[in-house]
Amino acid sequence: MIVDGQGATSMWYKDGKKRTFEWQQGSVFAIPPNVFYEHYAMSTPARMVSCTSAPLYMQLFNNNDFLFNCDYQFLDRFAEEENYFAEAPQVLAGFNGVETNFIADVRQWFTRENVYALEEKGGFKQSRDRAQDAYSMRVRFAKTMMFLHLSGWSVGTYKKPTATVPASPS
Repeated sequence: MIVDGQGATSMWYKDGKKRTFEWQQGSVFAIPPNVFYEHYAMSTPARMVSCTSAPLYMQLFNNNDFLFNCDYQFLDRFAEEENYFAEAPQVLAGFNGVETNFIADVRQWFTRENVYALEEKGGFKQSRDRAQDAYSMRVRFAKTMMFLHLSGWSVGTYKKPTATVPASPS
């Protein structure tokens, strides 16, 4: 997620086509696995928050040659298409959310009205048993298993915890 500033990111496979998209404060996107990429700030410095699954894979495979020298291209996730970073969320049935590769400004996109409109398209249903006035969704990027969870509710609304804490023995 871009916290501040604006810029662009280029992505490509070795000997492939370079695809570039622009981002701004509030943009959210994911870099598909095994692509080369570069981030560029435009006129002022930019700040972003990011996460990686690299430590998990380093521990799981315990083989640096495989991890850092594998040139497999995940063409099912990124096939160098020009419109890869077009904002086009698709409702995912059974996922309780949407899949996309880019959200231009999540602060403007994630509204109660947009969530309800996507819910009306079918495919996911929100649970409202934790808070009367809450709305939420999951967003999957780049066909990975990492996703973004967005949740909102009105000021003064109590949201129940997800799990009960066992009582301590007397």
